[in-house]
Amino acid sequence: MKPWRSGLLILVIVSPLVVSCLLKSVEGLNIGLQNTALHVSSLS
Repeated sequence: MKPWRSGLLILVIVSPLVVSCLLKSVEGLNIGLQNTALHVSSLS
C-alpha cells in the first residue's frame, strides 16, 4: 500500500461525512433565518 493511497481512502470516507455536516448546518441556518424573518414580520 502506498501512503497516498491510504490518504485517498480516508478522504473518500471522510468527505461524505463533512458534506452532510455542512448541509445540515446550512439547513439549520436557513431555518434560523426564516424563523427570524417570521418573528420580525409578526412584530412589525
